[in-house]
Amino acid sequence: MAILHGSWQPSDQGGYFFLWGETWRSLSAPAIAPETGILVHPLAMTHGELAAWLRGNLGGGVALPPELWQGDRLAAAAQSAQVVALPTDWAEGAQMTALPRLSGAGLEAEDGRSPLLHPWRVPGIRLDAAQTWAFLQSLPLGLVDGRTSHVGDDLRYWSHGARWCLDLLARSKFVPRLLPTESAYQARWQPLLDSAIDQARLEHFVRHMPPASRCYGPDSAEKGAPAVFLAEPRPLLQHFLAALLDAQVRPLAQPQPDRGVPETVPMGAWLAALGAPTARVEALPEAIAPLESALAT
Repeated sequence: MAILHGSWQPSDQGGYFFLWGETWRSLSAPAIAPETGILVHPLAMTHGELAAWLRGNLGGGVALPPELWQGDRLAAAAQSAQVVALPTDWAEGAQMTALPRLSGAGLEAEDGRSPLLHPWRVPGIRLDAAQTWAFLQSLPLGLVDGRTSHVGDDLRYWSHGARWCLDLLARSKFVPRLLPTESAYQARWQPLLDSAIDQARLEHFVRHMPPASRCYGPDSAEKGAPAVFLAEPRPLLQHFLAALLDAQVRPLAQPQPDRGVPETVPMGAWLAALGAPTARVEALPEAIAPLESALAT
């Protein structure tokens, strides 16, 4: 049995979707020691297994974007790894051992103990916002609306989120914004959730985000026993919606004249960045404050 998983990961560069799979195989639980660091998930598909499964088992029009393939193999640039906190069974003996639960298993062990969240390194595929859109839109409705065994609840959830994005696009429910980041200001398209319907839908999605979608950590980690963090559902969902909308609107945005704006306000740089491949606003830092003020009025 194989199950496909994935979740959105925010970043200042627009974020990415991490796609991975798990499969049943017979094995013994690996020993866990502080000096071993984060171990590779023993039940996760390797990049080769994941590529073969995507090629041969999903079918029905499901496809990764062609730039992620190199023949029948995943392109090297598409291959990645992620730290994911997963329910894990522990056993004490001469050595402490641990084994992550398959997602379809219950949360109670035979001895009545509940598993603990523990970080595991998982091989998978990293998709940018545009690639995420293409992949999630390619999932047939039968896969995401039914309780099919090879699509995890987390992937099913984000597929429904992408369909909400499509609805927002169809209703032109997006606006341009100037957003500060750690490195620079960015011009991005953001969803406009100003109607009662969209607000209710937002609350529904926030309440029903699967816990598995919130358990992703940094894609690199030091040795030792790292803390396990659970992402907050609302900002994670909002970042996902904004990133996918921006990826669809940006290629269609046309440069607009900035007539009537003082030369000291870099309105033209902001307008140009709304349709540029990079969202960075090319303007001096001291000019940004007047631009923020002008956009707020």
